[in-house]
Amino acid sequence: QLLLHHWLTATEVDSRVLNLAARQRMLSERVLKQVMLVSSASSRDAQTRLTQDLRTSLDTWVTSQSALKSRDGTFDLRGQNSPEIQRLYAEISPHFDTVVALTEAYADQPSEVVAERLLAAQEQFLSGMDTIVGLYDREAKQRMRTLQEVATWLLLLLFVLLLTTVLFSGLFALRPVGKDPDHTFERLTKYGERLERLVQECTAALLAETSSQKATIEKLKDANLLLERLSLQDSLTELG
Repeated sequence: QLLLHHWLTATEVDSRVLNLAARQRMLSERVLKQVMLVSSASSRDAQTRLTQDLRTSLDTWVTSQSALKSRDGTFDLRGQNSPEIQRLYAEISPHFDTVVALTEAYADQPSEVVAERLLAAQEQFLSGMDTIVGLYDREAKQRMRTLQEVATWLLLLLFVLLLTTVLFSGLFALRPVGKDPDHTFERLTKYGERLERLVQECTAALLAETSSQKATIEKLKDANLLLERLSLQDSLTELG
């Protein structure tokens, strides 16, 4: 049960990590779109409001990226990135830092030159982040397959124990067992029933978590598509 609980907790963390990593890509695109909105603001008041929105999005983006890289428990992202993901984060770190610096500079003083450099840096970041999201997804699926294999062996072991108990109970009932055979047989029967309940509980937990993990991955894809549409709608609203 402890091993199963450990693996189920790991899959929950995988879902949160994958969700936040996918959102990082969307936030990056949102930051760039807000930069463009600031440059096309129709009034000084509108530009001020859009700049505040830009800074808020940037702060969220920076905080989330730090949480993904360090896995220090922020946003409940317990665990550690694989060496390959750590390497990829190191590769995109200069592009990320450039986007942050240029966005802050643009928020203080809009400039066409800064916007062009920002776009180039963001493209490099997005390319690397796409690779990271894909790797997170593959690693999560591999852990799920491992969970299923471990759970299968555990269930097989429990079944063998249950079968052994039943056979032992039958053989024991045919031999003299002392002054209280009924009590002994009752204890063995209860033990078998507890093992059977444990098998049922483990099976139900595994099936529920597997279904939840698959549903979460599909929902992430739908959520990312919805975020793109909402971001585009916000941009059109502001420009309108």
